Amino acid sequence: MTWAWRIYCGLLLAGGVVQMLRKVLTDTGGPSSRYAALASAVALTAVLAAKARGRALSQRWIWQVLSVALVAGWLVMLSFAIYLATIAVQVGAGLLGLGAVLALPGVQQVWVYGWRSSEIWSRERREAPEGA
Repeated sequence: MTWAWRIYCGLLLAGGVVQMLRKVLTDTGGPSSRYAALASAVALTAVLAAKARGRALSQRWIWQVLSVALVAGWLVMLSFAIYLATIAVQVGAGLLGLGAVLALPGVQQVWVYGWRSSEIWSRERREAPEGA
């Protein structure tokens, strides 16, 4: 993994932790609002590390489903940021917009890992022991 992706992973994880702490300390939002940013950051970081090493994590279909969910969540995030900006909630719109911009490279890499990295998944299948 290159230094740029390592910095990106650090920024993702730091953003997830800051969002979680902000929500927990202000006692706002439900569980998904509090923990989704950190859970997404951990998943994105895991995929980036596995992709850099050319390793398959679990089953391919899991990452395909997750990539679709992440793209849908990213679109909702961006849409809601635009909506908040139109009703003059600038801080919320700015935070969501920043989160969407920060998440985009990782979401794109999860998509590539799940849908376009056939060599990783075929290699893993060849290396699997008999009966597995």
